[in-house]
Amino acid sequence: MNPLHELLADVVRRSPGSPLITYYDDGTGERVELSGATTENWVAKTANLLQEEFGVGPGSPVAVALPPHWQTVVLWLAVWRVGGCLTGLPSLPAGQEQADLVVVAEAHLDAVAESTPCLALSLAPMGRGLSSLVPGVVDYAAEVAGFGDRCPPNDSAGLTALTGPGQRSPASDSLSYDQVADTLRERAESLLLSSQDRVLIAVPAGTTAEPVELLTPLAAGASLVLLLRAAEGSDREQRLTAEERVTRRL
Repeated sequence: MNPLHELLADVVRRSPGSPLITYYDDGTGERVELSGATTENWVAKTANLLQEEFGVGPGSPVAVALPPHWQTVVLWLAVWRVGGCLTGLPSLPAGQEQADLVVVAEAHLDAVAESTPCLALSLAPMGRGLSSLVPGVVDYAAEVAGFGDRCPPNDSAGLTALTGPGQRSPASDSLSYDQVADTLRERAESLLLSSQDRVLIAVPAGTTAEPVELLTPLAAGASLVLLLRAAEGSDREQRLTAEERVTRRL
């Protein structure tokens, strides 16, 4: 069994209807909440889109250059579901020539080379699609709903990377899926997270998301409250701690 798939499968088996990811955008006021079962549904649909639309499979390098967002978490898990390889999460345009697919926010489409297969996300509230059609670019929101909601994990997984934005790991520094899962679990244990925790992570707008940060709660079976912070000094964090019954802040 793909060990990264097991991180989500464990949560779904234990408590499929409980909140797993709650996303807030401090700038727009958006709030989205996904249960474990709903997260699994999104991951499966996205994984099928990646396979059928772009041919992503074991070892396929995929550059996911997105901000912290619930859809970003879904994209990471979907790439790993089909055996793909995150290629160090490059800040575009660096590294895209080495990727079979670039996944990018609509705001940064101008940084994508025309020859690079591209999946774009508007990241707009209410799941809206791209504001305009771009030749050669697939609109995630417009397409993902049409794909199946079952996608078994591909056990022929390649290597992947957990490096930061703009950094690229050589193949020798990439990790197996077992090692990625172990890294996440070890960090969760070091932070003393448990499946009873509700973890708040507040990040500034304009940053690139990193898996090791946002997926650590999942490795503990905890739920994630993700706040995209519009400005420093926002009092939103304190209010969410009470409103969402947050037990830990990272």
